Amino acid sequence: MKKGAVHCIKIKNLLHISQYSIICANIILALKTQIRANMKVGFVTIIVLAAGVMLFLFFTSYHSAFEADQACHFIKWESYKESLEFGCDHDLETNQWILYQEGSNHEPAKVIKRFRY
Repeated sequence: MKKGAVHCIKIKNLLHISQYSIICANIILALKTQIRANMKVGFVTIIVLAAGVMLFLFFTSYHSAFEADQACHFIKWESYKESLEFGCDHDLETNQWILYQEGSNHEPAKVIKRFRY
């Protein structure tokens, strides 16, 4: 009888171990599923943000250097009339026109507005 009781205890312990392993496996599976879902949400969020930035840049920039030039000179004329202190310059490296104010006493010019194209 004693021998059979020990055998039953071992089987009972094995059942507990298998139940714990099933519970652990289910927890791990749930965590993997949650991580995959979070990765999908993160990926979609990054794509939406990138698309939003691209659309913002597309709709807020000028489509040609000519348009940017005209806008720069128009705002210069409208806001500062014929003041020699203000000017427009074309920056070829960054593809933009820049409205600036000359610095006094050889100080750097102050950028007032950029016109990207």
